[in-house]
Amino acid sequence: MSKHFRALLGFLYIAATSLPTPSSAQITTINYQAWSTSQCNAFASQPSINGRIHFSNIGQPRYGSSNDPIVLDCKYNVGSPQGTQYEIQYNFQANHQYNITVTAAAVTNSYFPILKLELANTTPTAPLCSGPTFIQPAPGANSWSIGSSFFSDAPFSFNLGAQSFSKLTVAAIPDAASMPTGPLQSIIIRKIVINDVTPAAPPFTLVASSNARLCGNEDPVTFTIQNPTNAVVSSYKFYPQNGDWLYNGASVNVIEVIPPNNTVTLTPKSCSGNAYMRAKAIWQNRDVYANDAAVSVTTPDLKIYGPDQLLATEAGNYQLQGLLSTPINYGWPCTSHPTWSGSPSALAHVYSIGGNSPFTTYFYADAGTAGTTVTIQADVMMCGVNKHIEKGIKITSGKGFSVQNASAALQQDNDIMISPNPSRGKFRVSLSAYAGNATVTIRSADGRIVHKQDLSGPETYLDISTAPAGLYFAEINNGRRIITEKIIKD
Repeated sequence: MSKHFRALLGFLYIAATSLPTPSSAQITTINYQAWSTSQCNAFASQPSINGRIHFSNIGQPRYGSSNDPIVLDCKYNVGSPQGTQYEIQYNFQANHQYNITVTAAAVTNSYFPILKLELANTTPTAPLCSGPTFIQPAPGANSWSIGSSFFSDAPFSFNLGAQSFSKLTVAAIPDAASMPTGPLQSIIIRKIVINDVTPAAPPFTLVASSNARLCGNEDPVTFTIQNPTNAVVSSYKFYPQNGDWLYNGASVNVIEVIPPNNTVTLTPKSCSGNAYMRAKAIWQNRDVYANDAAVSVTTPDLKIYGPDQLLATEAGNYQLQGLLSTPINYGWPCTSHPTWSGSPSALAHVYSIGGNSPFTTYFYADAGTAGTTVTIQADVMMCGVNKHIEKGIKITSGKGFSVQNASAALQQDNDIMISPNPSRGKFRVSLSAYAGNATVTIRSADGRIVHKQDLSGPETYLDISTAPAGLYFAEINNGRRIITEKIIKD
């Protein structure tokens, strides 16, 4: 077979395996004519050329001149193929398609040296300056016979499967017709262009049947991957994130479904917070990710209920409850006990009395705070979401019972009995140590006064039948201390 016919076969093979026109392309150009070196091995120091690191592998890649920059020598010596090879660092991605063009010419000496390109991950470096050395004579699909001293473009195509590569090797191999011992042949390279011609992936969209859920709710959520272009997909994979989802009652890392199925239904863990799902389509052996889908968690609105104003050193009773839950209900799911605090912390204080619900606290401000507004605060975690609730309290002129006696006084709540509780609106207030001049103020849960009257003796009846059903606070003030009791009207 003639040398010219072998060159034609190389051309026909490349043309027959050329890739389809891509919808998008990424082009990398390495121009050796704009680079030079004085080293005997052009790539011994691993230079970066147009942003790509070069390595010397076999033999001695030489720098010639600006017109003949990279020279790769090769020959046969007593039947042994001697050649030159270097490599270029480049991220060749799995399942991508690449067209590579090498602008090259040859010093043939009547033979056609072979330009061979391969993809690799690890290749030993050998920064030698002793000319060509042994090289495997392996021409094939990625080989091109260079038979002219005029520069032309040699095309190569790579259609990658599941494996990725980090390097491109470029080699000069002597023409087999020059065996057993032949003259020196050289390939001269001016430019290499790497063109990622992988077709752009079709779009896929991940949607959830619900984008929000109440804290503690365990209603199933269905996730669907939409395929608007009807692309041919081998499978869909769903990746529940952070262990927040149950699939058929169990935690899973990945769920794979085969088209035409494109959905999965999962149950959120009741006390989990915001939950996420990731998904991808397997298209042409490529992983094509859709957008992430999030299902946010919503929590009940909370409010601190209690007096809007206090005297300096007067202790008020405050409760944290749902804005829409009356009477108060502490049965919220996935809820921590609140952390109470006062602000400014040096002047405003909270404390509890044994037996009280953690959702109830007492609050007072120091003497000298009259005319200011202080704040009572509560922080509570619900499904991983911190709820911070505040209530401003105006401190008015005057003085309540001493703080030193407040705890002891409020521990004597058994001096007062309100019954029946709950009731339909009529309550009996019994004082075991009535000393006269006592009043009772009934406040709604949001601090509004709905009823006020004097206590005429050790036993007095209250009637709030006309008030709406709900939680109320009865504040009994005998001039020395204030005791607050919770009452519920059915």
